[in-house]
Amino acid sequence: SHSPPASAAAPSASAGAAAASEMASELALAEAAAAMPTPEEVPAGCLLHMLLSLLLQQPPTSLYLLGLASCVHKWVQASAPAEQRLVASHPGFVRFVLERLLDPEPTEPQLQVFFDLLAELIKFNPPLMTTVQDALLDSSLAGGAASDLFISRLLDHPVDASILVQCIALTLAPEASPLRGMRALALARSLAKQRLLAERECLGR
Repeated sequence: SHSPPASAAAPSASAGAAAASEMASELALAEAAAAMPTPEEVPAGCLLHMLLSLLLQQPPTSLYLLGLASCVHKWVQASAPAEQRLVASHPGFVRFVLERLLDPEPTEPQLQVFFDLLAELIKFNPPLMTTVQDALLDSSLAGGAASDLFISRLLDHPVDASILVQCIALTLAPEASPLRGMRALALARSLAKQRLLAERECLGR
């Protein structure tokens, strides 16, 4: 029998190394997410807490509204899932963002700023997408018509909402981003399960 040529074996080895590197990156991401502090561990007087609290105090006509919202947007941009939860867990934050998107007469560029903020908040984070969905179904928001009005805003302002639509599509399509989204969530859960089993084994010894 003839051994395969070296040129044929090389791509196979390269593919194996690439797969191993990808898995290592995924596990590193899951480890980083698991190591992030929970919202209860963040001091009330920290910069993030003060920034969010100040934003939520602004009326729709405030000159500081969009500037503060842009600061929070930069904070969560490309952040880890735990950091997204940190921001979303601030009391009243998700509802406030949705209220600004549902304002009867939003000023320019209010819709784009808050659509972009919402996009970064839920990007590659399916549980937070569910949180936003539940908030839109709250009967106390926009007289119970929040979900219909939200869809209307998406359709009437496609340019302002384009980043949000893209982030939703990427999050719901795991093959579009192999290191984040649904696949990363599954890895994080698997990692947590492995740690729990390891802890039980240690306690049983």
